[in-house]
Amino acid sequence: MVKAKTAATSTARPMMGRSISRRIWAGDAPITAALSRRQLTVFGDGLQTRDFVFVKDVVSANISAAQGNAGGAFNIGSGRQTSVIELASLVLKLTGHDMDPIYRPPQPGDIRHSFADISRAAEFGYSPRHSLEEGMKRTIASFTTPKS
Repeated sequence: MVKAKTAATSTARPMMGRSISRRIWAGDAPITAALSRRQLTVFGDGLQTRDFVFVKDVVSANISAAQGNAGGAFNIGSGRQTSVIELASLVLKLTGHDMDPIYRPPQPGDIRHSFADISRAAEFGYSPRHSLEEGMKRTIASFTTPKS
C-alpha cells in the first residue's frame, strides 16, 4: 500500500425513511510526496490492488442516491482493480518525478486485493465518469493551482 494520510468518515443519515451510509477514504500523501520531490513509500510488493475513484464520481453518486429512491448499502468505486505500484507509477509520471519508490514490509492486516462491486449503484444511475488518470491529473492540478 502506498503510504497515505488516511481520513475516514462514516455517517448514516435518515432520508425520507431511508438510511444512506457513506465511508470515504482519502489519501493525499503520494501526491504531496511526489510534488515535494520525496520518494513514495510502498508497503509490500506493490502488487496488491485497490479500487480508486475520483471524488467527483463519489459526489455524483451521493447526490443521485439522495435524489433517487436509493436505500441500503451501495459500493461506490471505479469497479476496477488497480495495483498500488500502478497508482504510484501514475503519480510519479504525472508529477514528473523520476525516483523509484521505497519498499517497506507489508503492513499487518493489509488485504491483498480489493475492489468495489458497483452493480447495485447502477439502480440509481451511478457509473464512474472519470478514468484513474483523468482523476489523478485533476487532483494534482488542485494541489498546484493557486487558489483565488
